[in-house]
Amino acid sequence: MNFKLIGAATIGLGLVACTSTTNNTSLDSSRWYMSGEHYQIADIALPAFTLEKNNSGYKVTGTTGCNRFFGQASLDNDVLIFQDGLASSRKSCGETANAIESDFLQAAKYGFELKNAEFHLSSGAIMKQVPKS
Repeated sequence: MNFKLIGAATIGLGLVACTSTTNNTSLDSSRWYMSGEHYQIADIALPAFTLEKNNSGYKVTGTTGCNRFFGQASLDNDVLIFQDGLASSRKSCGETANAIESDFLQAAKYGFELKNAEFHLSSGAIMKQVPKS
């Protein structure tokens, strides 16, 4: 039995197991929602968005929990960057919903960092991927 070959295979498998899952996250046609842990609320709609791959990166459409938004984004070094900002509707949504919307849109200016298959916002909120069925 060739123990050198077995040892090399074991080390190779160990290195594969240590690779980042960030690059394995499929963004094409993916849907994302804000987890409620950051705001610790359960009775209000939270931001959510969909990414659709196109020639320029990703088409982004979604909701801030109250208003609809859309735009174009690209992924650069595991940061989702919104090109030219996000366009959105402008209805008034109530104090709490307006505050969450403001946090979300402000965080979008800095991009969302993809880490451990989640988008982390500068506000501290986390966007999780909706499982594909």
